[in-house]
Amino acid sequence: MKRLQNTLLILTFTLSIFLHFHALSTQEFIGDEASPMLLIDRMWDSVPLKDVRFLAYPFLFYSEPYRSIFSGTLLHFFGPDRILLRLPSIIFGLLTFCLLIWIFKKEKVTSWLITLSMISYSIPPLIINDRSGGGDAQARFFFLLTSYLIWQGSRQNAIQKLRLCLVTFTIGLLTMLDTFVLLPGIMAVFWKKRFLLNKKIFYLISGIILLIFFYFSIWLILPYLAYKLGFQHYMNRGLFYYVSRVGEGVSKAPLVSIQSLINYTSLLFTLWIMGTSLLAFKIKRFSFIYIVGIFAWLAVILLNNSSSHIIIYAAFFFYQATIITDYIIKKYPILRLPFALLLVCIVTANAFNLFTNYFTLFKFSPRLIASQRIECICESVFRMYKDHNKIPPKRVCEAIAP
Repeated sequence: MKRLQNTLLILTFTLSIFLHFHALSTQEFIGDEASPMLLIDRMWDSVPLKDVRFLAYPFLFYSEPYRSIFSGTLLHFFGPDRILLRLPSIIFGLLTFCLLIWIFKKEKVTSWLITLSMISYSIPPLIINDRSGGGDAQARFFFLLTSYLIWQGSRQNAIQKLRLCLVTFTIGLLTMLDTFVLLPGIMAVFWKKRFLLNKKIFYLISGIILLIFFYFSIWLILPYLAYKLGFQHYMNRGLFYYVSRVGEGVSKAPLVSIQSLINYTSLLFTLWIMGTSLLAFKIKRFSFIYIVGIFAWLAVILLNNSSSHIIIYAAFFFYQATIITDYIIKKYPILRLPFALLLVCIVTANAFNLFTNYFTLFKFSPRLIASQRIECICESVFRMYKDHNKIPPKRVCEAIAP
């Protein structure tokens, strides 16, 4: 049985690799990829031009400063190669797959549940997000790892794991601000374990606070100076942009993020993770998973301007759903068959969504949408090609249906 499970997981991982790379060289860049990569590309210009002012570029615009640090660096040295620039995101996507299996085996999750759940995770349209250059896949990996370390830290007196938790949280936060919702869970663990009294932990926390303070101060001050000196005409740049987004983002349509998750997975998958999220509240051993989950759901429901950012939490929601499902079927064996049938249906629904609604996007754009619209190649894509002396693509627009 164990050999069969390992064989199925290897086949599932192979399928995941195929879906990550299939026709990737024909998939054109979009603005969400090109814009943050261009900022890192310009930052690297500070070296050959010997002008430190270029270091300010990532802090001056709308994207998180280092959202595309890896892809932007590759862009600077190798140009707009469609496969190479997406390779960091794909690697983090595949690492997330491996991390999930490691977590489930470490937690002794039922073997058939691991297999079916990982198949369901490997084939939804979520896979397309990993094929996009940027920080989404990286942030998703560090969000998942940090959330698991929070849960482990709540059950064990493992200072080393909680130190690693702080480091992974910081890396995730510097990549995507969505990671901020992990902070209450981290604070709760440290309060429970009284680890703040440990000198090494205290010094690490102090260093991280100084780093984050310095990081956000630059993000705030540089756009203001650029505006005052006349280098840019708008104050709505850098951290000011995110402050305004929060002000405008209190949701007038709280279900828009949930709809986005359905678009990236399926209705059945979304209902499964929402149902298990509610059950976590009732099960004492999952209280620290729930602390993470409740703040993630609050961000999803209340701040809907970046509705697609729910995918940053998708791997965490999935891991939570699988862990809690395993707890339920072990406590109530009679529910094994219904849950097995549910997961088979989820696999089918995720696959149907991918291969009917999004498979054609592999040849054009990874932009996921809720309703039919016109998707055009963005100006930042043309800039990316021209800056590297490459022939830009034609200005093609396609009607994309869900």
